[in-house]
Amino acid sequence: MTRTFECPILSRLSLDSGYRGLASIVVALMLGGVAQPVSSAADGSLTLGQALEYARKHSPQLRGAEAAVDAAHGQQWETLGEFLPQMHWNMQFTRNSKAPLGSLAGGGGSGIRPSFTSQEFYSDSLAISQKVFTWKMAPALRASQANVRRTVEDRMAAENDLTHDATTAFYGLLYARQTVVIAERAESVARTTHETSEKLYKEGKASSFDVSRAKVRWVNSRTDVIRARNGLRLARERLAVLLGWNDAGALEIQGSLERPPAAIDLAGSLDRAEKDRPELVSIRAQQTLLRSNVEVARSFLIPSVSAGFSYQFEDPSLTSSPDYKAWAATATLAVPLFDGLTSYGRLSAARAQVRRSQAAEQQIREAIDLEVRQAVLSLGEAGERIEAQRENVSTAKENLRIAQERFRLGLLSLLDLKDAELTLTQAETAHAEALFHYQLAATDLEHAMGGPIEPGRESTPKGD
Repeated sequence: MTRTFECPILSRLSLDSGYRGLASIVVALMLGGVAQPVSSAADGSLTLGQALEYARKHSPQLRGAEAAVDAAHGQQWETLGEFLPQMHWNMQFTRNSKAPLGSLAGGGGSGIRPSFTSQEFYSDSLAISQKVFTWKMAPALRASQANVRRTVEDRMAAENDLTHDATTAFYGLLYARQTVVIAERAESVARTTHETSEKLYKEGKASSFDVSRAKVRWVNSRTDVIRARNGLRLARERLAVLLGWNDAGALEIQGSLERPPAAIDLAGSLDRAEKDRPELVSIRAQQTLLRSNVEVARSFLIPSVSAGFSYQFEDPSLTSSPDYKAWAATATLAVPLFDGLTSYGRLSAARAQVRRSQAAEQQIREAIDLEVRQAVLSLGEAGERIEAQRENVSTAKENLRIAQERFRLGLLSLLDLKDAELTLTQAETAHAEALFHYQLAATDLEHAMGGPIEPGRESTPKGD
């Protein structure tokens, strides 16, 4: 599942276009500090691990994949049963309008079948058959085993997709919740700024333009609060759907946008994807299945041998000893001569399916390769942005400290002080966005590789 990174923050939440521009608008309006990444919530809220565990238990997507695995196991037993002994026992009661042999019916002697001499008789038979040798036995069993492996890997792929989507939605909800805090604080500060500008205008210390501009910002900030709250509801609904959570309004989560640096090596990531990505393992199992189907199709053009045994007895009464007994043993050699090109067509179709699967594997491999490269580059970019914004926040804090000291001494105007606060807000907001983007890029890379990345080391891409 390839992701794009042109809009690295809110576009990943699948929200409306107006909400996507909220971060930049809020930055221009805020005059206070940005909220720190959420690290705790009310009791009863879900951590990421708990959310993923809940999703695995309740997701319809995974239940369908698990049912497919069960079906493949059933088909495997069905295939195996075709080559095991087949046993049948039949019991039949017959009543004729009259004895088939007319006047001889009452004088049946020993060894004469009751069906020839009686109006009522019972017939029992036991038959056993066994395929001694057929060319399709081994490939059919291999095909059923490969089908089980394929469905197991498809189930793992479904879980990998679910983990990726649920994790993305989880961090999306964290960020959306934080964005509401930012928007509400911005609206409060914008309202205070408008009231202050009106007071300064009455005192002759501000122009009407300053008042008008402050009012426009305040009105826009109230709209941003509405958008942010709606975005929060949508983010919660999206996560609830992915988790299989019935009441989205009651869904609460806890977590942090902070994440330890990850060890990223492009060559190693590509190797892991080649080995662990379920889609690749599944397509290879499918190829084993299809190649076995070729052998099965070829078996219809080759002789086969089977054997059978049957035992039958008849008696006029269910409780009496059988009057008639017979057995038969058979051995069959079947040599196909001509079936109207049906077997030839079946073989040609099976070979074409193998070639088609090989082409599909190449397409999947190329798509996964691109997905890994894109995720590695995005993760490296996000890591660099975090470092740059962390330094920028430090500089902005120092500038604000100097501005506050100068304002206390009467050497700086209130508007200049607010500009310093705005600069710090912009830096802190950009840092929070970089943390969020890093989480999304790391989630994308884990999905692309088919497993978690290694934490605790520097996140510097290596290789081309």
